[in-house]
Amino acid sequence: MVTAVKSLPDFLAESWISLANSSGILRVFWTFTASHSLSAWRCHVLDYNAVVGEVVKPGAVALPRGARVLDAIASAGGVTEFASLDEAQIIRSTQAVIPLNLQAILKGDQQANVELQPGDVIIILRDRTNLVFVAGQVNKPGLVPLRQAPSLLGAMVQAGGLTEKASLTEGRIIRKSGEIIPLDLEALLLRGDLSKNIPLKAGDVIFIPEGTYQIYVLGAVNNPGAFKVRGEVTALDALNLAGGINRSRATGKGRIIRRVSSGAQAGAPATESSVVTLNLEQLLRRADLGQNVTLRPGDILYVEEVGLPSMFEVILTILSGLKNLVSIFR
Repeated sequence: MVTAVKSLPDFLAESWISLANSSGILRVFWTFTASHSLSAWRCHVLDYNAVVGEVVKPGAVALPRGARVLDAIASAGGVTEFASLDEAQIIRSTQAVIPLNLQAILKGDQQANVELQPGDVIIILRDRTNLVFVAGQVNKPGLVPLRQAPSLLGAMVQAGGLTEKASLTEGRIIRKSGEIIPLDLEALLLRGDLSKNIPLKAGDVIFIPEGTYQIYVLGAVNNPGAFKVRGEVTALDALNLAGGINRSRATGKGRIIRRVSSGAQAGAPATESSVVTLNLEQLLRRADLGQNVTLRPGDILYVEEVGLPSMFEVILTILSGLKNLVSIFR
């Protein structure tokens, strides 16, 4: 294959050097000769283009003539979760810089989906504005794109759920304006009060502090909630704290869901060792003490009820940090 070599104009070379230094997204599509002068930068134009920045597999992509921006992005594995949909552009060998509307392109707007020319380089920058930060007692603290977590529940899921030390009553959102919003995760997660699912804004910081030793009792009980305890607590103790079983809703089965940090690897799917099955009928009616399992800090005792309530999977994921839990209850 014959390689056509074209000089990269000095002003574009300066832009690329600046971009490489500031964001580290410069890839092997460009080469720099031993002379170290700006005019020595060269673009190797083959039958391919390049996609750099916030895509899964940045670099050169082989595309047929007539391909469009979306084809190149798909060949690069798609955009990352941190891609800015408002800051993308094409740099052409003709010195032209073409802004791109990724929002429209990803929604199927053919007019916005520009046809590519050989040697085009698509740059997708990182979104540094539409983010929230989750800190404290969560399994994966850090930045979360606002478009993936427009509300508190979404941010908690993206952050991997709560640790066993998390306080459900002392969390807060700190806004860029300085406003502090108290969180009531107990009402949201244990009582299903969606009015506590606060909409988030760009720049919000969600902080979940450490609480005291607590266990959770959910499902067909009269008073579901989080209970602060000391010393050894058994399944029967936990049921008493929650006001006993609601027999009109209970199936007679129960499960203790172990926290990630109690044995399973963080972020791993639930396994048999993550869940302890209880026969509550045997425990309550026949005094089978073999069913009276001792709970650990952060354990969730779920008393099975007829039909899974709405938000069940989200709530268990946040409280336990274990994925794919609903399949255990089917």
